Amino acid sequence: MSITVPGLAARLVLCVLALLLADSALCPPALADELAQAAQPAYRPVTPFDPDYILNYPRALIRVLGWPLRLDERSYVVNGLVAGTTLALMFADGPVHRFTQDRRNAVTDRVSGTARHFGEAPLIGGGLGAAYLIGDRRMKETALLGIQALAVSGVVGGGLKALIGRPRPSHARNAFDFADPDDGSSFPSGHTVAAVTTATVIAEEYKDRPLVGTLAYGVAALTGYSRINDNKHWTSDVFFSAALGYGVGKLVTRMSPFREDSPVRIEPRLAENGGGLALRVQF
Repeated sequence: MSITVPGLAARLVLCVLALLLADSALCPPALADELAQAAQPAYRPVTPFDPDYILNYPRALIRVLGWPLRLDERSYVVNGLVAGTTLALMFADGPVHRFTQDRRNAVTDRVSGTARHFGEAPLIGGGLGAAYLIGDRRMKETALLGIQALAVSGVVGGGLKALIGRPRPSHARNAFDFADPDDGSSFPSGHTVAAVTTATVIAEEYKDRPLVGTLAYGVAALTGYSRINDNKHWTSDVFFSAALGYGVGKLVTRMSPFREDSPVRIEPRLAENGGGLALRVQF
C-alpha cells in the first residue's frame, strides 16, 4: 500500500474532525469524565443485554480514538512516551530483526507456533464466551469486559492498519519502507493487541490474585515475541500494540457497569403501590 504524505495528512484531519463530533455526541463532558469511574452494585445481573454495557461499546471506542486529542498533562506524558518509544524502536527494528532471524530455530518456532494462538481473536472470544456460560459472577464480568475490550481494540487496530499501511518485515526493504503496494498490515500487530487487551482485563478483574495477572501478561508477552520470531512484525509494531491493548483493557474495566458507583445505572424501585425501574445519572 502506498500512501503519500499529503494523503495521510488529509486522512488524519478528517479523523480528528469526526472524532470531535462523535465525542460531543456520545460522551458529553460531565458524563465522559465519570464513565472512567464506573462500578455497579452486586445485585445487578451480569448480562450482555445490560443497556449500559451495550452503550459502552461506542463510548469506549470514542474515548480510545480521542486519546491523541486529550490536552491534560497526564495525556501529554503518556502519549509522548508511547509515540517517542515507538519511534525510537523503529530505528532499532532493523538490527533487532536481523538478530532474531539469525537466531531463529526449531525451538523458537515451536514456542511461537503455540503462543500465536493466544492472540487469535476468534479463539479468545470463544474462550471468553465459554467462561461466561460456566463461570461465577466475577468470571462472567471478566468475560463480557474481555469481549468488549477485544472488539474495541480490534476496530482501532484494524483502522490503524488500513490508515498507516506499514509492510511486514518479510515484504519491506527496511523498517522505514511504507511503499509496498501488496502488503500494509504490519502496524499494529493484531495478535499482540488482542493478547494484551485480554490479559489486562483479566489482571484488572483479578487484582487480588496477582499470579493470575502475571500468567496472563506472560502469555501475552510470548504472543508478542512470536510475531517477531515469525517475521510477521517489527519490534516497534509489537510495542505499540501492547500499549494500545493495555490502555483499552484498563479503560473498559474502569467503565464496567457491573460495579458500585456507576455514573449511569438502572436501579429497581419499590413503592406501596408497586415498583419499577429508575434510571440514575450522576453529574
